Amino acid sequence: MAYYCHYTNHPKAAVIYISQSVALSRLLQLDDPDTYQPKISERQDSKGRCIAKEHMLRLWWTTVCLDKTLASELEMTPVDLIPSLELPLPSSEGLSSEDEEEFFDLELLLAEIRS
Repeated sequence: MAYYCHYTNHPKAAVIYISQSVALSRLLQLDDPDTYQPKISERQDSKGRCIAKEHMLRLWWTTVCLDKTLASELEMTPVDLIPSLELPLPSSEGLSSEDEEEFFDLELLLAEIRS
């Protein structure tokens, strides 16, 4: 919704939505590096776990990027001032080429994160 509001020229609504997205992501602990560490009881090579982890990482980093972009364009302070540097970046490691098709272009997302 934040993207939609932004591109339909509703900047205040976009800021509200991205603020809510950051808050919800924090409630889900997507900003916590421990969320991505395998538990002892889980199989480390579980395909489903690898895909779910990648979805969570990409959701968090996409939220951070949109927050940063909106704040920059609207001359505001980002909601998430300092994203965790301990958090892993998205990667295709452990994903088959079929699984990679579920996700948006990795190189584009990494370029946005690093900018």
